[in-house]
Amino acid sequence: MPFSVLEQVLGRPAQRGETDLMQAFAEWLRTEGAAAGGIGPHEAGRLWDRHLLDSAAFSAFWPIPPQVCVDLGSGVGLPGIVLAVLWPDTELQLVDRSGRRVRLMRRAVRILGLQNVRVLEEDICDLEGDREALVMRAALPPIGAAALCADLLAPGGRAVVGLSRSEASESVQELGLEGGAGLDVRVETLKVLDPPAWMLIMSKS
Repeated sequence: MPFSVLEQVLGRPAQRGETDLMQAFAEWLRTEGAAAGGIGPHEAGRLWDRHLLDSAAFSAFWPIPPQVCVDLGSGVGLPGIVLAVLWPDTELQLVDRSGRRVRLMRRAVRILGLQNVRVLEEDICDLEGDREALVMRAALPPIGAAALCADLLAPGGRAVVGLSRSEASESVQELGLEGGAGLDVRVETLKVLDPPAWMLIMSKS
C-alpha cells in the first residue's frame, strides 16, 4: 500500500484503522468485486493508483467533513466507501441505479463493517432536494455532472467531480462550464497523484 502518497493526498498521517479497512476493501475489489464484474478485468493490478487513492483525493476538498455526503453513481463504491472509511462521523449515501452494483456495494459494506453508509438503488437523475455535499466519479460527462450537481446543491454546499487523469483541463471555460448565480465553479489539479488528477469543484453561496 502506498502510505506516503495516501498521506500526501490526505494532508495528514493515515490512521491504522483507515489503512486496514482500505486494504480490506482493495482485497475485496481484487477478488469478489472483480469476479462479479464490479471492476474491469484489467483493473486489479492498479487498484491503489487508479481507484483507491483517486477516491481518497475527494476528501481533500472538505477541510471539515460534511455531516452527509451523497456519492452519485457510486458503481462499486468508489469514491463513497473510501470516504466512509476516512470520514467515520459522516453519513455516506451511495446511489446507483443498477441493482447488481447496489448488491455488490451492500456486500462490501457488510464485510467492512461500516456503520455510516446507506446504499440506495435509484437513478441519480431522479434525485430531488438540496444536498450539502456531493461527489461523483465518472458517472456522467463533466457538463452533465455539473448540471446535476448545480440542481442538487444546497446553499453553502459543495460538489466535487472527478475529471480526467490523462488530459489536463486548463479552465472551466474549456470544459464549457459556467457558474450561474451564486455558483462558483473551478478546476483544481492534484499533482501528488501520477498521472495528476483534475477535479471539478462547485460551491453554492
